[in-house]
Amino acid sequence: MARWIAIALVSSGCQFTHGALPAMDASAPSDGDRAGSDTKLDARPFDPLTDCPGAYDVTLPPSPSRYRVITTVATFWVQDPICNSDAPGLTHAIVLDSMTEVTDLEAHLDATQVLERYFIGGVQSPTATTPVADWIAFDGSPLLQTAWHTPESEPDDLEPGNLVENQQQQLAIFDRRLTHLHDATGPGPYGIVCECDGVPVHPKATTYVDTDPNNPN
Repeated sequence: MARWIAIALVSSGCQFTHGALPAMDASAPSDGDRAGSDTKLDARPFDPLTDCPGAYDVTLPPSPSRYRVITTVATFWVQDPICNSDAPGLTHAIVLDSMTEVTDLEAHLDATQVLERYFIGGVQSPTATTPVADWIAFDGSPLLQTAWHTPESEPDDLEPGNLVENQQQQLAIFDRRLTHLHDATGPGPYGIVCECDGVPVHPKATTYVDTDPNNPN
């Protein structure tokens, strides 16, 4: 019987190599490809309804952002880290993108708050040479120039109509009493409006804040 089995194996042409594995199908996804696919499947767009902290309970349609109004007054150096730490990478001091957002914010504050002044997400370069130069929002875009309070020619670096930059007022604030934006120093103390929009603070804005000549830290 063993003799016939051996003959059958030889005649069938079968060959066996010790330790050999079946050839891989080049078209089959590798583990790395599968991991990448899983990452893509896990990724999803920012959703303010589910991703923003509960304290961000203010909406200003048509903006998709959610906002938090802090009415406890303090210096900018105390207030700003609060906005940033609520949901790191998602929250920051408010970035005013349009005059619609400006006027909607003003209407909300007029209807619900008693404070007059709030810090916002606007900062000037410490190397600016004029009061109006080199202002950016916290997302890195140019600060909305149409939002400045014009009757007093803001920004003015302490002096109305002043054309000399002295690095005294490097931060933007929202002023309900005098309408819209003014430049101000960090010591304040004022409230602050935080925004949750899924956008991190831009590195340039962080650098400007850190190197503000008035920064006590």
